[in-house]
This record gives sequence, structure tokens and C-alpha cells, in this order.
Amino acid sequence: MIDFNWKKLWSLKVEPRVKMFSWKLAWGKLPTSKHFAKYTGMEAESCYVCNEWEDEANHILFGCKYVEEYWRWAERKLGIQFKYKREWKDGGWMKEGEGYEENYARKLINFIAVSLWLIWKNRNKIKHKEKGWSVYGLYARALADVLDFESEEGDRFQKGRMRTEQEMIDETDMEDFRILWMQPRRKEM
Repeated sequence: MIDFNWKKLWSLKVEPRVKMFSWKLAWGKLPTSKHFAKYTGMEAESCYVCNEWEDEANHILFGCKYVEEYWRWAERKLGIQFKYKREWKDGGWMKEGEGYEENYARKLINFIAVSLWLIWKNRNKIKHKEKGWSVYGLYARALADVLDFESEEGDRFQKGRMRTEQEMIDETDMEDFRILWMQPRRKEM
């Protein structure tokens, strides 16, 4: 097991299912076909998104060409460069907030946790023959989830149903986004 900041994980301002997902990721217990192959002796299937690699957690969340495109898009939109990307599979994503102002750092870590969970959810949609989200749709959904969870109203659920991807894209106010996620200032040393 890795040296992981469990207290930080459980104090994330995200939905409980995202925390649970992050916990399973840290322990290497995501139900991928490679994980099941260890116990069944069957051969692991290839990635359901790109069909170019084994269906295993590190590839799904960090190495798939679709996911790499997502993380590049997120870096551009957030105006930052992830510093610990090579360590993410070992929990390094929890360190991405280091050196930033506390409020920004918290939102950045929450955004990464929600993004990882949504990438996993998107993989499952594709696995079960549903249409996956676009890179922009995934990004808009992650941003909306983080902002909604932190807001007092938490209007993510409207009239008992979850908003669709297009509704979330249409409702994402990019002006508010630019104010919230403007280039972060580094802490003074």
C-alpha cells in the first residue's frame, strides 16, 4: 500500500461516492477486468474506450488517449499545469494543491477527485453500450459537481432527476468559471 493522506481524502468536499471511489482507487480495488482476471484466471479485456490497452485502473484513469486528452483540456481551461501527474496512480493527485492558496487548492483537489470518478463512470457507460460523454461534457459535469456540492443550494438535482450533459453544458456559466478558476497565485515563500 502507498503512503496516502487518508484524512485529506475523507475531508474532501465531494459526494460520499466520490470519496469511496477514491478510497478503492488508492487500495487498488477498482473492479476492472484486469483486477477480476487475477481471481478468475481469465484473460483481461482491453480498454472499453480505446481498445488499445488492458482494462486496468492506471490506464483507464491516467493513460487512455481519451483521458490524456481530458487532462490536457483541463490544464488549459484551469490555466495550470499538473505537477505530480506521473505520481497520480500512486495517490500523487492529492498533492496537486500544494503551493496554492488554501481555497483554490481545496477546489483543485476536489475537481481532480470528481474528474477521476466521472472518468470511471464514463468508462462504465461505454462498457454497457451507452453513449459516453465528450471531453468538454465531462469537464463541464466535473466543474458543475464541484461547484454544486460546495454551494448551499446544491441544485444538481432538479425535480428529482439528474441534469443531462447538454443541460449542464448549457448552464455552465463560463464567466463565473473564469472568476472562480482564474490563474491561482502561488503562496509567498
